[in-house]
Amino acid sequence: MKPTVLVVEDEAPIRMGLCDVLAFHGLQPVEAANGRVGLELALASDHALVLLDVMMPELDGFSVCRQLRAAKPDQAILMLTAKGAEADILQLPKPWHLCGQSTGGAIVIDHLLNHGDDSPVQGQSILLAPLVRAWQELRQFYPEQLERMKTAGPLPSGPHQPWFGYEAIKADQLGQELAETFLRQVLRPEADTRVIGFKEIRWHEDPELFGPMLEFLQRYMPSAHFIFNTRDHEEVRLSGWWRNMNRAVVIGQLECAETLYADWQAAHPQTSLALHYNDYAKDPEAWRVLFDFLGLPFDPDLVEAVLSRKLMHMKWQKPGTGTDTGADTGT
Repeated sequence: MKPTVLVVEDEAPIRMGLCDVLAFHGLQPVEAANGRVGLELALASDHALVLLDVMMPELDGFSVCRQLRAAKPDQAILMLTAKGAEADILQLPKPWHLCGQSTGGAIVIDHLLNHGDDSPVQGQSILLAPLVRAWQELRQFYPEQLERMKTAGPLPSGPHQPWFGYEAIKADQLGQELAETFLRQVLRPEADTRVIGFKEIRWHEDPELFGPMLEFLQRYMPSAHFIFNTRDHEEVRLSGWWRNMNRAVVIGQLECAETLYADWQAAHPQTSLALHYNDYAKDPEAWRVLFDFLGLPFDPDLVEAVLSRKLMHMKWQKPGTGTDTGADTGT
């Protein structure tokens, strides 16, 4: 019986090429198109070797490696990565990338995650969406445009063609460099950072971009995980700027966002967590699932301290009046 080699690679051309080479050398390749399926196949059967890509949807290569090592310590694993320097390869699993999406009450989670110096989680970031749009547009329209170019003349293109040089653009390379720019220039983690992240509350404004944006984060930020935080709709509607909006519009936007959250979490249960403000605001023990998700020991004293802190982020003063406007949404 031929030894089997499990090839876990989301890029079909690369995966097929590796399988062809393995088969040519008398081995039996087994294919997996994402990390989740790869982990399932690796745990279900014994393989002489697991070839594991790093940047993959659903579950990145390092997460697969950690879980596989825990279950099968002797399994031979070879990581496939575009990172060339040893330091890059060794540091990719750290820091842990965390992205929070919320429909209310997320500032309490911010306070807990930001209690130490090694886990900075930023406030809302509006800079990621345009980067993802550029990556998504190139990924969607590049193949179609490339076919048009082939019919117009031989490739590589020349200066006489209207799309000169377009075929040299690589969507995956662009995505990687955009992600590294966002990490370096926006999140700006310190060298000893353990967890970095940011939160966003406006995913519902462009539902079609929600999936690509989370896929972008998961693909190009190793160990990306997601927290989905929700809150009672009526409480949200009566807080902050929401109170000035039409009730039906607010409820519709909240329902849209929570549907997106639920669908993503159902498809990616190993890298996402759902929290509900009304549960953990009343019961400190409800925070334990978040600590487990982060791989931290549960700290009830920290939880009590966070819950007892008065939140003032939704209060502000009208210029020149000294009068508070808005609502306090904390406890």
